[in-house]
Amino acid sequence: MFNADLGRDWVNRALRFANMAEEEIRTTEDVEHHFESHPWQKERALLWHTITDPTDTAGYKALRNTLRGWLRTLAAGHWADAVKDRDEALARYKQKATLDADIKFTATDGKPGVLKVPLWGLPYAEFDENNRLNMGAIPLVTGVESAVYFAVILIFAASAGESIISICEAPRATGRGSEKGTCGKFFIPTKERRAACSDYCYTLHRRAQVNKSALNYWKEHPRSNKKGGKKSRRKRLTGATKGEKRGSKK
Repeated sequence: MFNADLGRDWVNRALRFANMAEEEIRTTEDVEHHFESHPWQKERALLWHTITDPTDTAGYKALRNTLRGWLRTLAAGHWADAVKDRDEALARYKQKATLDADIKFTATDGKPGVLKVPLWGLPYAEFDENNRLNMGAIPLVTGVESAVYFAVILIFAASAGESIISICEAPRATGRGSEKGTCGKFFIPTKERRAACSDYCYTLHRRAQVNKSALNYWKEHPRSNKKGGKKSRRKRLTGATKGEKRGSKK
């Protein structure tokens, strides 16, 4: 439907917004810059609305929390609830991004007319390198809010019954994950890295898994306390020491 690379990049920008900590949203520019430089934003810059007061971040923080809730539902595979979130995101996107276009025409009687058409994107039709016809629309993103809603739509379109979003499980002392002490950031998993959002988190996660496996192994295979083990050797040494002490008294 949309350019795959552009769509993935757009989703990653929305995930970076979802992963922003409270103290990272100091001004509205801290959020808006995540979507700047993307072709969908650059080509429609005249439609992009910014907040006049750069310190008015309450709306963006509330939007981030809503996005986090949707992503957690999707990552957990709660599809009944996720479908409701999908429909909500689509309705909000249409409300924010739909603009009225005036199409001028001339009727059969020669009189001019204007047809108003609501558009949420600019339609296109083109052939690809395999001579297949592609038809779709380039989204009209009018600001951060519509940008986030459209990213959610893309996530659902790509999920097809299986979430493409995961939550980082790497152990972090200052994490904000669903399990205390985990990173908790949202990311798109790959074949090479499924459980962690970065190389650093992957190293932490792998180390934790190895330690867990080692602990489980020793629980199932406890160390032997038979003769020859550390405990029995300690007993023999202790006994010899007592014997020497008893011999010294004679």
